Amino acid sequence: MRQRNFNDVSTMPAPLSVARHILTKMQAHMCFRKAKDHRGERIAQAHILEEEGRRCDAVDDFEGFTHNLQTAVELFLEAKLVGDAVRNLERMGKFSEAAGEVTHVVLPNWSLTE
Repeated sequence: MRQRNFNDVSTMPAPLSVARHILTKMQAHMCFRKAKDHRGERIAQAHILEEEGRRCDAVDDFEGFTHNLQTAVELFLEAKLVGDAVRNLERMGKFSEAAGEVTHVVLPNWSLTE
């Protein structure tokens, strides 16, 4: 009899795979909290909110989608993960805000009017 590897999400049915993925992120969040790693805790929470935002988008809950992704953006920026923040801004259609975040990181001392 073949033993199942319950950590291998590739063989799980889709809903179970998603549930396992979310559980793993929640466990990571709890571990960071116990370790008093505030940056890691913010990053884990941001990923959890990003997933929740995707679920809200799938069921056409625009308010939940926007709230979760905007909060995730704020947490990603606090942790200085600009790429993750920009990905979520783009997902919300906030392209000029996303471009502004990239510009601040890539060209921090440049002025576009000079």
